[in-house]
Amino acid sequence: MRSHAAEHRRQFRLQTIVRRAITRAQRAEISYGLTPWRQLRPYTWDFSLDGFWVRMMLTRDAGMHSEGWFKNPDYDRCFHCSLSYYHLDKTPADQQRDISRELTALLFGENQRLLWIEGPFSKMGKKLDVYHYRLMCDANWQPIQPRKEVYSTEFTAKGWRSFSEIHGRKPDFIMEP
Repeated sequence: MRSHAAEHRRQFRLQTIVRRAITRAQRAEISYGLTPWRQLRPYTWDFSLDGFWVRMMLTRDAGMHSEGWFKNPDYDRCFHCSLSYYHLDKTPADQQRDISRELTALLFGENQRLLWIEGPFSKMGKKLDVYHYRLMCDANWQPIQPRKEVYSTEFTAKGWRSFSEIHGRKPDFIMEP
């Protein structure tokens, strides 16, 4: 158990890291889609906490749902926090839910309840057990509770067709039964 002074130092350190991450994300260019790692490095924070190394990345993302089949303005922009953990020898560790809960509370405050949480997706993300926490925002970057499901076609433009619908291979003949 940590002493009161040790806990105070821990909280001050975490609040400092989080404050800097938020400031940098708010001032940064918006990330559109898959951004190369070297461009995301300035938004990544590596620090030790409670016997683990923590890797936290905080960006502002936009453009993933601005057009097309799954156009949905409620999911088009978000603050995106990725968290992964490592043992002190730098080998991947499982997700530390208590630490993640604490960090997202510091990052998002009362808006923590609005977070959309996604588990690992890519091969590397699964290996590192990276979890993603997204706070959806309106056009002015104010937090919102999305109104519909993300993969709804309700906002899709009438008559919109996918690339394969337009350019897909059509059979040279139609087989009769």
